[in-house]
Amino acid sequence: MEIGLTEEELVFYDALIQEKMRKNDDELKKLVKELVKIIRRDLTIDWTNNEIIKARIMANVKRLLLINEFKPDETDKIAKLIYQQAEILYKDYSLSQFPYLAT
Repeated sequence: MEIGLTEEELVFYDALIQEKMRKNDDELKKLVKELVKIIRRDLTIDWTNNEIIKARIMANVKRLLLINEFKPDETDKIAKLIYQQAEILYKDYSLSQFPYLAT
């Protein structure tokens, strides 16, 4: 079944859908695409060892969730879930592994 998301976006989509965080599928897809953009924007080599970058990613994710009308009390839980997925997906980040991130 084709839902219009890249494999990278599906990682976050699956995490959110599993938690049943949003009912509207189109809204969720749009949110996931934006999440990938904001996370990729801050990735650097060895980013998981840089507290400033980790904090920036978490703050950007929380802000995006709040803008998308998530309740403040659920924002922390969802942001942590998304951050965990980002750590798994991008843990060994390098431009040679993810050449499409350089664009």
